[in-house]
Amino acid sequence: MEWEFSYSRVIKASMVVLVFATALVGVVGTAYGLAREPLGAVPPSPVAVLIVGFPVLAAWYAVCMLIVSHLLVLPTVWLTGVLERRSGGRGRWWWSPLVAAAVSLALVAAGVATSPDPVRLPSVTWLWLLLTAVLTGPALLCRWWDPHRLTRAARWGTGLVAGSALLAGLAYGTGLLELYRPPTVTPEMLAGTWSDGSGGTLRLAADGGATASGLDEHDFDEAVGECGGQGTWRIRQCRGSSEQSVDVSISGCSGESWSVGGTEGRVTLYRLIGDPDLWDVYELRKSGDGG
Repeated sequence: MEWEFSYSRVIKASMVVLVFATALVGVVGTAYGLAREPLGAVPPSPVAVLIVGFPVLAAWYAVCMLIVSHLLVLPTVWLTGVLERRSGGRGRWWWSPLVAAAVSLALVAAGVATSPDPVRLPSVTWLWLLLTAVLTGPALLCRWWDPHRLTRAARWGTGLVAGSALLAGLAYGTGLLELYRPPTVTPEMLAGTWSDGSGGTLRLAADGGATASGLDEHDFDEAVGECGGQGTWRIRQCRGSSEQSVDVSISGCSGESWSVGGTEGRVTLYRLIGDPDLWDVYELRKSGDGG
């Protein structure tokens, strides 16, 4: 079966696949992230974000999907059609996943090559598989074009996203998955030397004494100097919650309150810097706890 390339079909199929693929990734990512330590500040209420920012977010999302459709999906589907016709054009649908896999591999390889940070093979593999699936979907929908099939794909996508959200809610509601909670600490757990990884340290003594050396002082999100000195520290229970903070009083050092984060086996102390929406933190880890 040989099919004819159609711009409108590709864009329609691409938008359907991209909308539901990103929605599914969002649901799964949110469910996964709720059980893990946040990067810093607690984000704004999702309800407030939807009410206030939905029109802007919807417009931004639509523009992004159109850009991806034109820059990635459209060329991939066109190349699939060219290769299928040149190879005989007799029902060779498997060109769709092959071309999608090759294009996805090139994109992932380019990202890995230009990334300043080390990457992990499992993460790269999952990203490649996800991109391959997203690019394969529109190609197959265009190849076997049928308006009713597109409608069914939208229905299946809606059901898959809604079902995933329902399963995630049930998992958290029944206790199969648990929301992340900061560890509960004691003075004995905190006593020791805490480091920012760049030479700055905070030593918390078991008797309540504190000694700082080379800790960064921040003006918004920029380090503007260092501080050091001696003082005291104590654990404070946050009002209305089970969370704790560590109050450190050292003359000449700002940022007296440090939030407790991490896990039971790897406690961290941090304070917010810069824009809270960006979740930037200045973090200390206890010497000897490892990465």
